[in-house]
Amino acid sequence: MIRNEVELRLALILSLVLVYMILAGLFESFAQPLIILGTVPLAFIGTVMALRWTDTAVGMGVFIGAIMLGGIVVNNAIVLIDRINFLRHKLGFDYGSRAQERQAILEASLDRLRPIMMTSLTTILGLIPMALDKSESSKLWSPLAITVIGGMSISTFLTLFLIPCVYLVFKDLRLIRK
Repeated sequence: MIRNEVELRLALILSLVLVYMILAGLFESFAQPLIILGTVPLAFIGTVMALRWTDTAVGMGVFIGAIMLGGIVVNNAIVLIDRINFLRHKLGFDYGSRAQERQAILEASLDRLRPIMMTSLTTILGLIPMALDKSESSKLWSPLAITVIGGMSISTFLTLFLIPCVYLVFKDLRLIRK
């Protein structure tokens, strides 16, 4: 069990490194994937809250759910950052003023609110039966579902508020150039 726990922690770290590498290649930037991966700690806030609220012990299901969560929660930030980049390039705000940057970020956030909420809600609502399961196999699957539900719930709302702010900070620090 201890060896499996160590291997799952290593798998979690490896999955985050691989996600960063893929995002760095897709966005052709080192800073934007860091912003996107900022959603992972936000998800773990929700995970800890959900595990405490349901009085669920940390086990294999929680670790597997955390690995899944590391890949799932970045989707919302990818959609948001991609839309911000698109609007900045389309509207010519690459070298614009701070007010123009805010306008592009606000417009992108409003444009992507509905798709982000829809994808998150479908994931959360789809996992509720698994989280409420009381059968014999629920010892593995229920903590996994609770982990993902808690992480998705909190990270969705925090992503919509914090990622645009972090994007502006990175832009001010000139870590984002394009």
